Amino acid sequence: MVWCMVMIAACSVATAVAESPAPIEMPPVVFEGFGLGDFRGPGSIAGAMRRAVPAADAPAIPLDIVVRGPGGAGGSSERLATEIRSRISVLDVSAGVVATPDVVHEGLTRWIGGLKLESDHAAGRDVIELRTTLTQAETTGVFGIELGPRIERRLRRGAVLFLDGKAEAQAFKSVETGSWTLPGDTSDATVGVTARTGLKR
Repeated sequence: MVWCMVMIAACSVATAVAESPAPIEMPPVVFEGFGLGDFRGPGSIAGAMRRAVPAADAPAIPLDIVVRGPGGAGGSSERLATEIRSRISVLDVSAGVVATPDVVHEGLTRWIGGLKLESDHAAGRDVIELRTTLTQAETTGVFGIELGPRIERRLRRGAVLFLDGKAEAQAFKSVETGSWTLPGDTSDATVGVTARTGLKR
């Protein structure tokens, strides 16, 4: 009796195995059109990387780092300004930060940037410059913009007549409400114009 039950169980297991579906074969993954086969040819990634490397005789982009800071004898409130400057075609561009000793606790809170277009000619020099500042305080964000020309004219005996002008405006943004206070709305937002002229040798 026991033998018959073992035979019946074995037949049931064999039947269940025979009736189980065959495993599904997944199609192979084929990479086409990526240029990765042998890393050769103008359409491959390696070719694009080689073309991206500048030639040995290509002119390098000039970069200057300008740092203006305290002389060492001042108080703790003196600021340190750092700018990176470069020239793109006929434009001088700059970007940087202004920091005080509080930067250790508060982080960077003031960013500066600028664009300058300069033209030298036989009569003198003409410059127009745009400067921007972005300051973040605890309750207010301040965006400032300055725009002004400098005109120089050469005179006899090496003298130079110059005229500097600057228009400045500031707008305030509330951290709590997100609203902007623009020049002319209240006394907080400012706008002003300054100019000076003189002779130099």
